[in-house]
Amino acid sequence: MHAFLTDAQQLLGANGGIVGRWDEERQVLIEFLNTITGAPSFKEIRLGEGATGQAAALRTPVIVNDYQRFESAVQESLQMGVQAVIAAPLLHGGRLLGVVTPLRSTFAPRRSSSS
Repeated sequence: MHAFLTDAQQLLGANGGIVGRWDEERQVLIEFLNTITGAPSFKEIRLGEGATGQAAALRTPVIVNDYQRFESAVQESLQMGVQAVIAAPLLHGGRLLGVVTPLRSTFAPRRSSSS
């Protein structure tokens, strides 16, 4: 899965991304993989929340070129400086398995004063 996300990032010019695994019982996406260096974990994403949650709810890709102005943006993503995302559902036989979301962000982890 890591290679899949890395390849998607390279193809799309993204500098990070997440893969969420669908939890059918709880009806949320659980963070499975996060390649945004130093970024906090998202833990859970509800249906309709951000581009990732919308892709899960709609079962179709969601492209957002200006995430900072996106009406369904997730606050944590805004704070990380997410600029653009492409969220695509991972489906098997019409069943949601998860969502892959390559993104472009201006996020830079804080360095400690000792670095």
